Amino acid sequence: EVGVLYVKTPSDSDTYSGVDAHVDFITRTDSDFGAVGSVARLGLRQPVGSSTNGEIGLELAYVTLGGAYAGYKDSLYNRQFGYGYLFDTDNFSRSNSLTAGYLAEDLGGGFYAGFGVEDANRGQYFAHLDSDSRPDLTARLGLAGQPWGSVDVSALYGTEDGNWSVKGTADVNVLTATQARFTAAYHDEQDANVIFLGAGAQHDVTDQVKAYAGLAYARVDAAPVTTFPASNLFLFGGTDDVYLANAGVSYAIAEGFDVNGELAYGRASGDNNYGGVLRFSRSW
Repeated sequence: EVGVLYVKTPSDSDTYSGVDAHVDFITRTDSDFGAVGSVARLGLRQPVGSSTNGEIGLELAYVTLGGAYAGYKDSLYNRQFGYGYLFDTDNFSRSNSLTAGYLAEDLGGGFYAGFGVEDANRGQYFAHLDSDSRPDLTARLGLAGQPWGSVDVSALYGTEDGNWSVKGTADVNVLTATQARFTAAYHDEQDANVIFLGAGAQHDVTDQVKAYAGLAYARVDAAPVTTFPASNLFLFGGTDDVYLANAGVSYAIAEGFDVNGELAYGRASGDNNYGGVLRFSRSW
């Protein structure tokens, strides 16, 4: 995907635009031990009118042999909780790290399972890695490809400081053109404890138009402060009940060219926040 432009208006009335772009290099070769593959991704994030500096570099770089993988890639821990750009945690934080693991994607009957060892220091590019850190252990179990939908459970434990998190996600085919997603998570990070609940729905209005909306609630006893990947699921601070909501429409103008408009609301620590995004995406 190359050439992503977005404009976001947060509640403080500041407006900024920017460009996200990435290009993937993927290889795959059959061998006596299974398919051998490699993935490398070069990425660019360049906001305009924001205090955040742009970044360019290597986002992914890993090799695979069957279900085994090793290199620099995203966490096995499932952080997604809703539909839309503003509910996609990967658009605002990265869980990439140096990792090795195994994911058996077809155990029969739609079941899959995996485990991994991940560097505790995370970020979008290699510069975030730290050789002094102790690893995180992660596991994932799920059931996919069912007539009713799919379910996924993932967990992560940090060996350095005892942080741990568990999250369950269910995607349900409500109607032929309507899907729903339900999420529940518990996160324990030193003195930070978070209970998270989320629900969303997406409806195919036509073959080209999708409409979606979502709600989320979190009870935050203390704000997560480290780079533990589950922390990035909770994009808010303070100690309070947190409420999130979004609604949007995605329009596929042509094959590989989408326009997405979305509005969102958040309340945390007594503050109301409003935002929106207009995003143009081209992929090929």
